[in-house]
Amino acid sequence: MKYVKLFALAAGAFMLTACSDDNDFNSASDVTVEMAKSEITVKENAGTFNVPVKVTGDPNGPVKVKIVVEASASNPALPFEEKEGKWSGNYIITSETINIPADEKTANVEISTVDDLEENPDRSFTIRIESAEGATIGSAATTVVILKDNDSVPYEKVQGTWNFSFNDYDGNPASWTMTIGGYDEGSKEYGNELYLSGLLGYQNELSLKFYNDEATGECYIEMELPEPFMWYNESYLIYALNGMSTAPGAIRGTFSEDLKTITFDPEATIVYYVAAQDISDALGVYDLSSNMSMTRQ
Repeated sequence: MKYVKLFALAAGAFMLTACSDDNDFNSASDVTVEMAKSEITVKENAGTFNVPVKVTGDPNGPVKVKIVVEASASNPALPFEEKEGKWSGNYIITSETINIPADEKTANVEISTVDDLEENPDRSFTIRIESAEGATIGSAATTVVILKDNDSVPYEKVQGTWNFSFNDYDGNPASWTMTIGGYDEGSKEYGNELYLSGLLGYQNELSLKFYNDEATGECYIEMELPEPFMWYNESYLIYALNGMSTAPGAIRGTFSEDLKTITFDPEATIVYYVAAQDISDALGVYDLSSNMSMTRQ
């Protein structure tokens, strides 16, 4: 996956650079290009985010901007790249060349974070406009990007991509790639609620309760079932049940000490049940997951 992603990014960079060859750049005077923000802070599990670039003036043609990334003096964030056969780093930049059409006043440097799953001090790097065609570089030529560590907070550390292994309805081993997501700091759900996406191999959301007992150090999630999580057709939903019962019940998953694995009771089973919004009107069992475990990817 990493190789595919990086190849796609490289191809995108080539396309962005090449498309400007057929255009005449802005020739109007008093057109400047700058970074729109002096500093941006994101969590290291943020995924993809944008750093804005702005154009002032009235250009009569496109503006091409070349940016460079500079490491900070203390605890610098590093680009995600291969060294001696091993991939490591903290961020990926989609392209260092930004083409801004004449009728646009803003553009973005697209960046993706790479979560290291380890506690560490916040890291940072600087994006600087190195050159511009069709504009002069203004005084605000840099943005400092701070990657805020999230791994000291269990609620945030458990968010990300997981491998969900189980036995299906026929008892055959199977697995899905799942995502545990959370809510923004300051919201009422933060620290208490999560959601699980990827059941049955589709994009959907199943609610999770999150518990972190600081006294015992135990950290776990609970699925409060039954809960509908996706449509089967126009009339019926797929519910997650606790076993073969439609009665309320919870399935608990307990995190390992390093928060990289989740174990479930060996007897726990999620049954995927097709029923109408009135759950008593049902078509029956679609599939199930037993002998479940989850491992962080």
